[in-house]
Parts: sequence; C-alpha cells; structure tokens
Amino acid sequence: MFDSNPLSRLEGEINRLGFVSGEKISLLTHFTENVEKVAAAVSFLDDIDADENKRRPAKKKKLGNPLFTNTLEVILNLRKALPDNLRDDIETMSEEQEIEQEELTSINTNIIQHPDRKPLAVIKEHVLYVRKSYKDLYHIVNNEKYDPRFLISGTSGVGKSCFLIYLLIRLLCNKTDATVIFRPVEENLLYCFRDSDLFVGDFEEFSEELYYNSKAWYLVDGKVPEDVIARTVVSASSEDIKDKSFREFVKNPVDEFCMPPWSIEELEACRLSVFPRVPQGLMLDLSDEVGGVPRYVLQIPAFIIRKENSNLEDQDTIDRIKKRSLKRVKEALWEISGIRKLIRFFSENSKYIELSSRLIHRWPDTFYQEQSLSWASGRIFDKVQKKLEDSRWCNIFLKMKDPDDPSRYRGIMFESQVLHLFKLGGQTLELRRLGENENDPVIYGKLIIPTKPTTKYIRYASQLIGYNQEGIIIKPTIRNFSAVDLILTPDCIFQITVSPKHPVKQSELINIVQNMQAYRKDPNAKILLCFIVPDDVYDTFRYQSYVTPKKKIGIDNEAFQAVKHKSPILSNVEQWVVKFKMTPEVAVTSVLNNAIAMGLEAEYAKKVSMICQEELADIKIVKESTANFDTTQGKNRDFSTIAI
Repeated sequence: MFDSNPLSRLEGEINRLGFVSGEKISLLTHFTENVEKVAAAVSFLDDIDADENKRRPAKKKKLGNPLFTNTLEVILNLRKALPDNLRDDIETMSEEQEIEQEELTSINTNIIQHPDRKPLAVIKEHVLYVRKSYKDLYHIVNNEKYDPRFLISGTSGVGKSCFLIYLLIRLLCNKTDATVIFRPVEENLLYCFRDSDLFVGDFEEFSEELYYNSKAWYLVDGKVPEDVIARTVVSASSEDIKDKSFREFVKNPVDEFCMPPWSIEELEACRLSVFPRVPQGLMLDLSDEVGGVPRYVLQIPAFIIRKENSNLEDQDTIDRIKKRSLKRVKEALWEISGIRKLIRFFSENSKYIELSSRLIHRWPDTFYQEQSLSWASGRIFDKVQKKLEDSRWCNIFLKMKDPDDPSRYRGIMFESQVLHLFKLGGQTLELRRLGENENDPVIYGKLIIPTKPTTKYIRYASQLIGYNQEGIIIKPTIRNFSAVDLILTPDCIFQITVSPKHPVKQSELINIVQNMQAYRKDPNAKILLCFIVPDDVYDTFRYQSYVTPKKKIGIDNEAFQAVKHKSPILSNVEQWVVKFKMTPEVAVTSVLNNAIAMGLEAEYAKKVSMICQEELADIKIVKESTANFDTTQGKNRDFSTIAI
C-alpha cells in the first residue's frame, strides 16, 4: 500500500467506493471515535479487493510507446555513473555542496544520450541537448517554497516538452524513491517510472498514486492536468493556454514560468550533437529569418534532409529546404494586412495566437517569470514594415499611451515604434546621463538620428569589426545578445525598454564594447550605453546594475547576481537614458520628414497626412504637425550621431 496509516487507507477506500458527502462524514466520525475498529475494517476491505481480483478477468498488459522504455534505459545507465552516496544525500545537501556534486556527475552534462543510440521519448532523437534554462527550471520546480503546481510556457518550438524529459531523467537519477508519472500530448496512456521499473496504464490505474502521494511527480505535456496532490509540472504553448480548459486550470494557485528562445551558441551546440547533418550555414540563415526556435532552424530541415537523403552540396537543394522550413512563418506574415491586425498579433488574440507565435517571441526576465514580447528576428520586423505604409505606424502610439496598461504587448509596440523611427531617422531626442552615485551631477544632451540611415545586421559581436563608417545603424539578426538592441557607429549602444529596471549582463556588454569602432581605435574612448524609454519612465529611470549568471539558481530563484567588481573594460562606458515621447506627432513628423528628405513631392506629404488622420483619433494633432512642418528640413542634415 502507498500509505501505512490505517485511517488514511480507510479514508481512501471510502472515497473510492463513492459514498456521498454525508455518508463519508458519518463513516469517518464512527471510525475516529472507534479507532480499534479501523484495522478490522481495512482488513475486511483488503479481503474484498482480493476476492474481486480473483474473479476479475486478467487485463491485457498495455505496451505503450517503446521510446519511454528507451528513456528508462538511459536513466538506469546514468545511475551507474553517480557516486554511491549522491542519490541518498542530495536532498539534504547545502546549495554549494550540491553544485560541487553535480559537477562530478554525468547528469550535469550538456548532452544526455542513449548508450545504444535508441531514440528517446518526445524528442525522438537518441541525444538530448541540455540548455542552461533546463537546469535552472529543474531547481525552480524542486523549490519547496512554491505550490506544487507549475506551468512552463514560452514560444512554440523552443523545447518545453524536451524539458519535461530532462526533468524526468534528473528526478529519477537524483531523487530517492522517486515516482514520476508522465502524460504525453499525443496519447491517453500514462507512463509511471518507479525505482527501476516502467508501468503503463490509463489515469485510473495511477489515480491512487496521484491523489494520495504528495511525493509523486506528475509531468503533463500540452494537456490540462487533473487536480491531484502529486507535484505537477505542465508544459504548454501560448495557444494551449488560451484554451478555455487551461484558463480554468490557472484560476487556482499555479506557478508560471517562461522558457526563452535559443541563442545562436545553443543552436550550434545542439546542431553538432543532435543534428550534425544540418549544415551550419543553413542553420544560421534560418535563424536570421525566424530567430532562436530549433523546430524551424534544426528539426524541420533535419527531417527533410533525412527523408529525402538530400544532396547538401547543391545550392538549389539548400534553397528548397530553406523555403520549406520557413513555410509556416511566411503563412503568418501573409496574415498581416494592416496595423489593426498587427496589434491583434501583439495582444495574442486567440484567433491569431498560433500565427503570432511564429513572428513574435516570448522572453522571460531573469526569474524566468515576467514575459515580454519581441520580434523573432530583425528580418521579420523589416518584412512587416515593408507590408505596411509608414504612416500607418502613427496609430501604434494610441495603443501605447497608457503607462498603467499591464499588457505584455506595450513593450513590443514601443520597441516596434522605436525601431521604425530609427529606420526613418530625422529625429532629435533628449537624453540624460545616469550617475553611478547619487551625488554625480546631472547632465543633459541631445541625440541626433541621421535621416534614412544605412542599416546592417550582425550575428555575433565580433562582426562589428567589419563596420568602420560612422552613422550606421547595426542590429542583431536575432536577440542573441541581450546587451544591445541597436548600435549607432562609432560609439553608441542602445537598449529599448519600458521597465524602470533593466540590469545589464556584464560579459555580453564587454564583448560588444571591445568590438566597437571607437574602442578599437582608442581603448580609452568614451562609449555610450543608452536606454531608450517612454517619456513616462524617463524622469525616474536610474543607473542600471551589471550582473553575471549564477552557477545555480538559489532560494531566490534569481538566475543572475550583481557583479562583485565591474570590469575595467567598462570604466569608460557611460550610461544614458533617452526620452522617447509617447505622442502621435513624433510619428507624423518623422514620416513627413522622411518624405521630404527623399525628395518626394508635396502631394505625397498630403497623402501621408490624410492617412494619419484616418488612423489617429486626435486629428487636431496631425493637422498642427503638418502645418508646422518645414519643407526644407532634411535636405542638408548634419549626420552627427550624438551631441552632448
């Protein structure tokens, strides 16, 4: 039996036999007042079960998916590599001792694979690449301070289901007497791992374990879980969470965490270990287009290559694989026909959620919790801009002007507007230096963005070396290094945020600074790290801390910690905050400036103004902006990058 307490056993039997509420109370009251009768009653019920089992015809054993048997074989193989005392003591170790022990074991590796190259459950490959976020989330769901119900969400295709397999393996390697029950998305069978055995059955067959054993784990992939006492971890896409049944699930206490998209370094490590037939160039080209989603960047091209035995020396073949891998992303782009539909994408409207997840990615904070939305790649944003007239972007301000709006899409709309106006240029913005100490003097300046600047893309910080001309806008192809959203050569680094707190990852910033044009010419040159924020955040925005990753998430569940010593390379980096006015006239003026700078006729400017009037509720602002517009502006603009 799962519970040695006779009264608890009796209570479980009373529940199982289906007594109504009043009958349950009467029975439990009777036996509580007559404790000596409990043992006899339990014995009687056991005899009934035994007789029923004798009369009951033998059930056909459920075979289930053999890939789960392969997964058990991996677990048993990994256990052999663990120190004899690890599984017994790990639950009582201090944080530092556990880190030290894990570094000595194979379960802390970045690669888990079947010894005989058999495919594993869910991932259907014989190798599992282990991301840092998997390790962090493992420690989070083991944190006893949380309620025993967890929801792991994130962009579709980033490996949430794979995390459940990693969690399954880690639990059975590290936990003493662990019972883990896994529910796959594509079938109704459950897989129960206990000790060194695997049992397959339906929910009813494991209901006693799930309802009465708080030490058990219930891992559910893409489905709404039952309300059980077992520690429950659910992986779900944004599309799943919009489902009505999932909304009911999250009404009760549940700890929600978000898995981030992949970096280029993670994609490359996974390619080498899991998908070696996918050419590196193809992987990089796909990541430039769709961002850090291994489903599109690795899994789909690997499937095509394997199925067709493709000739990877033929460029036409590579182009065909690329086109097929991008099919679903292009379908999503096709759906964007105007700003209003774009805003529905931002707001994760249930009708568009499946499409929007292909273009817009969800990023967590350093706690893996609060999610922000960002474009999957710079290339996707460029394609969206091309589909929409410049003037249509005016309307986006009306959706951003409420600073108390709690929606996650305020950030991506602000980012989109900033990127769009940097593309157009012709703007002068106010900025303020951020003092590291409270007594530092306040200094104001002006940031001048060139009209219609040249824009280039980089995958890695080292590629900055190739750009020596001043006044060039440089953007990462994807959000591969979080210390930068834009670079304006030779010496300006920009981060776009709507949050008053935006800590900077020191190692990533160092890598960027060392490759900046100004630093390469003179290591003592001043580099400006500028935070572009809405005007309602500007006045209270303060100096931002530099952080570094923790070896392991601790009790505070923070993945980063403040650096003990700031790197000397950052000694000449100044932090500034840039005010970006949340008013429609900024967009209107920028569009009109751009029209004149390009030498277009006045009739075009009038057309732009009329379209803006259609999009804006406050027509008066548009008329005033147009009336005050200087038609000579932009023709002889000074291409200074910053004036302080």
